[in-house]
Amino acid sequence: MTDTALLLVVAGVLLAAWATTCLRRVPAGQWLAATRRGVVRRSRSSGLAWRLPFVERFERDLVHPHDLPVAVRATTRDGVPVLVLADAIVSIPRPAPGSRYADPWPAAELAAEEAIAGVVTDWSAAGLTQTATDAQPPLRRAVKSRVDPLGVEVHDLELVEIGVQLPDAGRGPS
Repeated sequence: MTDTALLLVVAGVLLAAWATTCLRRVPAGQWLAATRRGVVRRSRSSGLAWRLPFVERFERDLVHPHDLPVAVRATTRDGVPVLVLADAIVSIPRPAPGSRYADPWPAAELAAEEAIAGVVTDWSAAGLTQTATDAQPPLRRAVKSRVDPLGVEVHDLELVEIGVQLPDAGRGPS
């Protein structure tokens, strides 16, 4: 093998290694942003995205609304502990180049949990479980008002389950 051929092979290997670490295909229905020190440099919703290795990171999310689970342990106004499981249907807008980027879902999830816990404390355990469909609109409004300002758009909130921990009645010491 000549020196030129060896050089071409080494260059090809280096080019392939660079391409695998620096290029990403953006799947349909997702956006991809290249960030450097928390600032969005480029953002794509189709085609190929690139980044500078070791300097920039890729951040991604779905373009269309998608389900994210929310689980909340709270206490009703009559002191009964409950577990509320819900699916939040949310979308996270594609970030603009030049803007600071931090994944908004962790803060939004905490705000959603606090909003749900706040609504649950206004209900009695019997009222919450017997009229769960009546509980959905106030929960939806509370979550939407707390989460939308954080950069996460809430399209819907669906209650999946409400678990009530009933006190042990009639159990004496063993």
